[in-house]
Amino acid sequence: MPPNQLDRLAGATPKIDDALPPQNQSEATGALEQNALESKIKADTAAENLRSLVQDREERKNYANKSFKLVCRWLLGVFVILIFQGFLNQPIKLSLFNTLFDLSFKLPDSVLLAVVGGTTASVIGIFLVVANYLFPNPKK
Repeated sequence: MPPNQLDRLAGATPKIDDALPPQNQSEATGALEQNALESKIKADTAAENLRSLVQDREERKNYANKSFKLVCRWLLGVFVILIFQGFLNQPIKLSLFNTLFDLSFKLPDSVLLAVVGGTTASVIGIFLVVANYLFPNPKK
């Protein structure tokens, strides 16, 4: 290329230093971008914490309902055992299709005490463990 064309091209393209914004303007722009990024991170963190709390509440409702049903069924089972022990203590003769059935339900006293006492302790223990896990004390 001839020298006069190089001079024309050099004058037509801006120098890199000319394209840069002033130092104070770039620092202000950087600070604004940094603040915007920090605000977005805080907002995202707050939204995630809110989603976590909502999920925790839903799970607590779900497991509280399941543990309540478990305790109710367990107690119903013990109640049925007690009813059988009380009402089917004496043998009942039942004839069905020319076959004689002897219906009775008799548990030894030690087994009955173990069932009732063990069940009571287990149900109370399960209920307390589940309740303390699902609904922690906020003061701790």
